[in-house]
Amino acid sequence: MISGPNRHIKPKSKTPPRVSTVIRPTPQSILDATIIDSLKSLIALRDNPEYPATVRLRAAQDLLDRALGKAITRVEADVESTVTQNVPQAMVDRLVSGMSKEDLASLLSDIE
Repeated sequence: MISGPNRHIKPKSKTPPRVSTVIRPTPQSILDATIIDSLKSLIALRDNPEYPATVRLRAAQDLLDRALGKAITRVEADVESTVTQNVPQAMVDRLVSGMSKEDLASLLSDIE
């Protein structure tokens, strides 16, 4: 029995502790393991003349997208928006009270 200030410390065991490790595959590791097979499948689809041209074209596009990245798509849009917000009159009065007549005139001309 150990006595004194270190009595709460257990003596070291001569046998190493058991280590039990369970390795579980992650979804990413499963996908990583099948990348080559997936690429081979796309190549087989692309190169097989028995498949319709649309299937072969799609396989070729998918291969290029994975190798080079998808092509840049340009998007144009005309956007028109109106924002309406109810502001309490007391807040408007406080904001306007510190403004000069010129600033008020400029603000009102911008609103119209």
